[in-house]
Amino acid sequence: MTLASEASIAAKIERMDARVRRGHPALRRRGIDQTRLAIASAPDGDEAFSFLALGDSGSGRCGPGSPQRQVAELLQAQRDGVGFVLHTGDVVYLVGSSEQYPRNFIQPYREWLVGGDDWRSLRFDRLTFRLPFLPVPGNHDYYDLSVPLLLLAGISSPVRRLLPRIDFDVGLHGSRVGEAYARAFLDGLAALPEERLGGHLDRHYTATHDGHRCLDYRPGQFTRLPNRYYTFRWAGVDVLALDSNTFDRPPPRAREDSGEDAADGAQLAWLRETLVASWLNPRVRGRILVLHHPPYATEASKWQEPQTLAVRRHLRAVLDQVAARVGPATARRPLLNLVLTGHAHCLELLRSGSTGHGDSHIPWLICGGGGYSLRRQRAQGSTLLEGPPGEERIVAHSELFVGRSGHGSKLRRRFSALRVDVAAGSPLRLTLTPLLAEQVSGRWRSGPMEPITL
Repeated sequence: MTLASEASIAAKIERMDARVRRGHPALRRRGIDQTRLAIASAPDGDEAFSFLALGDSGSGRCGPGSPQRQVAELLQAQRDGVGFVLHTGDVVYLVGSSEQYPRNFIQPYREWLVGGDDWRSLRFDRLTFRLPFLPVPGNHDYYDLSVPLLLLAGISSPVRRLLPRIDFDVGLHGSRVGEAYARAFLDGLAALPEERLGGHLDRHYTATHDGHRCLDYRPGQFTRLPNRYYTFRWAGVDVLALDSNTFDRPPPRAREDSGEDAADGAQLAWLRETLVASWLNPRVRGRILVLHHPPYATEASKWQEPQTLAVRRHLRAVLDQVAARVGPATARRPLLNLVLTGHAHCLELLRSGSTGHGDSHIPWLICGGGGYSLRRQRAQGSTLLEGPPGEERIVAHSELFVGRSGHGSKLRRRFSALRVDVAAGSPLRLTLTPLLAEQVSGRWRSGPMEPITL
């Protein structure tokens, strides 16, 4: 049975653009760039800072036995001295429904929310974060109910109300092509009457980023994102957050191309131009990319998934163009200091080798073990090959894999998040500290692993 349905790429782009009134005359007149974000608490210099990351977390189970809640408590223990939190997508399972946000998101992360002490009174579309919480959408955040699951959810609804333990992690509808995610995190300008739009823009789009007027993100006051993809700067490091759900399919053959599922060329062009500008800006000392789908993975279900290969191909094309534009500046350094992804249900650190492309020598960190489920590493091992049979070459190697392992009495399930410490100065130096939660003999055992220096 097909559990979920997914809209076309064109429909995703159109719906999301409409929700933020992308390119509205009132935005153009004010010179507002809806892909930039200025965070009020962000330092300007090149000092040291830290941030947290998690992904694939939106489980419906919450309580002492909930993996998601255990990971949330690990993150809470790391809160002091942390600048922001990145989420790599799949915020709410199974189909990103607004019905699931109270239990699957608000309850486990209540300490991060203004008014979280009384979390049951919080509306999912009016959340304010105490600390910058910066997500990207995952595939489940875009899913809708397939017809079989819609019928099953409706028929079983009375039983599920009487027996809460019987739960499919769905309500009576899906995400409505990402509507719930947009209402939870984006600045939904479409919900404002026309006569109030100008006043809203003049109140909240007062910041500047490299000379561009943009949204002012104020922790504890106004914590909305301008778009489904965006960039911000923190202590001289540019963070670029992407929506990989609109370029996770290979380009169709020209004769079969109906235009419906062509890759999101506008977003990929934005990524190229933003990266080029970042490399040419002397104030920027590093670049971190965040997206949901990993271009490289050895997790058993994702390493050769069509989405994995499509995202790798699209990112490579962009990075090749960036390398050609910035030239000698990148001769001894990778184009990206770190790429953070989710989708694969594990914590994995890979490093690409000499791929012959702009994605060479980049550390790729999958942070997808935040609480929903865990998967194993593929049986073929930790080295990824590429190329036609007989001509394969090594393109990446996995240096750390944490997820599901062992069998029977030796089965291990280690859920995870990540702390990243960025040293002061340049070149950029990063220290990764995996944060793990594992249930052993019915009890949870939690804590950090040994740090990894990049």
